[in-house]
Amino acid sequence: MNKHFLGGHTLMGFTLSMRKLLLIGFGLVFILLGIFLLRGCSENGFSKNKTYTVAVDSSWQPLQMIGREKNLLGFTTDLLRAISREASFRSRIVEVAPMIIREGLDEKRFDAMISPLTPSVVTEKFYSFSDPYYLFGPVLIVKSDSKITKPEDLDGKIIGITTKEANLFVKYPSLLVVTYETITSAMEQLVKNQIDAVILEAVPAYVMTQGSYAGRLKVITSPLTDQGLRVVTINDPEHLILVSRFNEGLTTLLEDGTYERLIKKWGLIDPVMK
Repeated sequence: MNKHFLGGHTLMGFTLSMRKLLLIGFGLVFILLGIFLLRGCSENGFSKNKTYTVAVDSSWQPLQMIGREKNLLGFTTDLLRAISREASFRSRIVEVAPMIIREGLDEKRFDAMISPLTPSVVTEKFYSFSDPYYLFGPVLIVKSDSKITKPEDLDGKIIGITTKEANLFVKYPSLLVVTYETITSAMEQLVKNQIDAVILEAVPAYVMTQGSYAGRLKVITSPLTDQGLRVVTINDPEHLILVSRFNEGLTTLLEDGTYERLIKKWGLIDPVMK
C-alpha cells in the first residue's frame, strides 16, 4: 500500500514537473518571439520590416534639369537603395504625377516624397525634412580669366540674374543687379564683358559652362543656398525616425565615396565644390 502510494506520489510529482517545464518552455518561446519581433521594430512605430514607400515626380518640376531628368531618377533610386541598406530600413520608389504628390503624402498614400520643397517656419509645422541629398541652388558664373573668385569680390560689380534669383542679393546693396528674361541673354552679356558675373541654378550653369560656353565661362562657387532635393515626410514620430535614418545613411555614403561613385555612374555633376 505504501509502495503504491509512493509510486502515485512520484508519478504526480513527475507530472507537475513536466507541466512546469512545459510552462517554462512556452514562456521562453514567447519571450524569444517577442525579442524577434522587437528586433524588427523601433520606438514610435518605426519598423525595419516595413517597406517605406517614397514617391517621386520624375519630371522634377520646377527644377531645370536640361535633359538630365532620367539621370537624376536613376541616381535617386540607387542612392535611396544604398542608404536603406546602410541604415537598416526597407524602401521603394514609386513615380507620382506632380499635381498629386503632395496631396498623396498628406493623405498617407505613401510614407515620404522626394521634393524640392524648402524647410521653413510654415512647412515644418506639417512636414519633416531630411538633409538635402542633391543641391541645385544658384551658383556664381564668371569669365574664365576673371579675377573674381568668391562672392565677396563682387562688391561694386554688375551681376546678371534671371527673375528666379531676383531676391538673392538684396542684402548686397553695393551690387548693381541686371535682370534678364532668358539664361542665354545673361550669358552672352557676360561673354561680351558687359556684366561681371551671372547667378544661375547649378544644373543649367554646369551644363552651359561645360557645353556651349566651355573655355569661356566657369562656375566658381558651390550653391549659394540650401535649395535641394530632400526626403519629406509627414510630421509624426515614426517618420521622424525614417528621416533620421536617411540622414545617417547619407552621411556615411558621402564619407565612404559611394555618393561620388553614383554621381559619376549617372552622368551628373555634384555642384558642391570640395
